[in-house]
Amino acid sequence: MKKILILMNHKLTDEQEKELKDQGYEIHYLPRKLQEKFSNVDPSNVVCAAKEIADYVLNNDFDAVVLQGHNVLCAYLWYLLMKNNVRILYAHSKREVQEIPQEDGSVKKVSIFKHEGFHEYANFPVLLK
Repeated sequence: MKKILILMNHKLTDEQEKELKDQGYEIHYLPRKLQEKFSNVDPSNVVCAAKEIADYVLNNDFDAVVLQGHNVLCAYLWYLLMKNNVRILYAHSKREVQEIPQEDGSVKKVSIFKHEGFHEYANFPVLLK
């Protein structure tokens, strides 16, 4: 069975888990300490966090990752993992927005996300040189 690591700030939905399992993946999450680094990255530790997480992926023989989170961290991880031929996916969702007028004249905005599928990040060879 193929192994996939979830690099996100939240757990997968049941629908997302089913899709990955149907594709033959065994789902894994980061160990607690690394998840805390992933979820709480800041400019002072982003490069170190990216290297540590990429090393974890590479040293544990993951076939793929789902990568979504802090933009700069994800950019570093994309580069480090793509260089090592790790398949990188992202979850695509359709967003439905409802605007609900409130009695005080304000508007409450509610966003509903509907999972539409996992897609592979593009591999831009020119960027990997």
